[in-house]
Amino acid sequence: MLLILCAAVVVTGCNFWPGGPDVSEKQIPKDIPQELRVDILKLFSWNKSLRIEAARSIGRRGKQAEPAIPFLVAMLGDNAIKLEGDEWGYTTPGKAAGWALVEIGDASLDPLYAALIHKDEDIRKGAAWTLGWFKEKPRVVDHLAGTLDDPYWKVRDQATRSRGEIHTQATVQPLVSMLKDENKNIVHIAFDALNTITGKYFGKSPEEWQSWWEKSKKNFIPENEYEKLDSKNLQGTLEQKGLRFSRV
Repeated sequence: MLLILCAAVVVTGCNFWPGGPDVSEKQIPKDIPQELRVDILKLFSWNKSLRIEAARSIGRRGKQAEPAIPFLVAMLGDNAIKLEGDEWGYTTPGKAAGWALVEIGDASLDPLYAALIHKDEDIRKGAAWTLGWFKEKPRVVDHLAGTLDDPYWKVRDQATRSRGEIHTQATVQPLVSMLKDENKNIVHIAFDALNTITGKYFGKSPEEWQSWWEKSKKNFIPENEYEKLDSKNLQGTLEQKGLRFSRV
């Protein structure tokens, strides 16, 4: 009987999302364009390919798709794998939902911050992955720092990867803290990110990194900023901050 019920493209009450969903078809706003409403309904499909295509279609609408944000956030934990010829070699409905949230823009940020403390670990991981694409937003680093003690190692892993994409001064201390993680893979990711951001090599010793950071953070400029500026412009930038030119 269940198979018959779930054979339809969209079925009320059939849950294919590991972490939820926290939302239902009944919560879809009635005063939105019909095309958007249909795409949101498809997010509840039994067919993973249809869920992926629906999320991508929603993302292409940009800001006009803001009513879909709660449904996309709820789908972040959908890890059904579909092989594809993209840079990852595969995708999932959760990744498609995450990228749609990026395309929608800043209105996605607060719901994503809230998702970092969701009861389902896969949704927390999906939120951490998605926030890595908002690396120009100053509050992202602070919110990702809240995952330092997440009990699920895959959430800490993804949050560390995302922080490693954000080459700012605020990223360094959380990454140094992750060198103390019990998971060796996370320690390695944090070390690689620190090496890339700072241009320094202190191995995987949190004590050495912390000692260097305490001495250097006042004058610190991320490695990628040195690449953007010639020495004359960099000197001017430092002087404006009351600092001296020194690659500490």
